[in-house]
Amino acid sequence: MPGPADSWYHEKESAWLYRAVVAAETDPDHRALFEKLAAAAEAQAGRWRQADPGIDGKFTPPFRARGVLLSLFTGHGALRGGLRLVLIGGGAGLAAWAVGKLLGAGLA
Repeated sequence: MPGPADSWYHEKESAWLYRAVVAAETDPDHRALFEKLAAAAEAQAGRWRQADPGIDGKFTPPFRARGVLLSLFTGHGALRGGLRLVLIGGGAGLAAWAVGKLLGAGLA
C-alpha cells in the first residue's frame, strides 16, 4: 500500500498534467474543468504533505508526464491522443504514440 510520500507525488503529477492540458485547451469550459482538477489535486497533495512532514515538497515530473510537453508542440488533436496514451498506457503508450507520429500514423 502506498504511503503519504507516494500519494503526494502522484497528486503533484496529476496537478502538473492537468495544468499542461489547461495550457493547450482552447475550449473555456474544458479549461475551467482542468483548472479545477489541478486545484483539487494540489489540495490533496497538501493534505498528504501535512500527514508526513518528511515530504520535502520537491516535485519533478517523470518521463511519462513530460511526454505531455511533446503533445503540446504537435497540435491539439495530437494532444488528445498523446495525452490519453500517456495517462492510460504509461511509457509504452507514449512510445507507441511517438513512433506513430514519426511515421505519420495518427493514433488519436
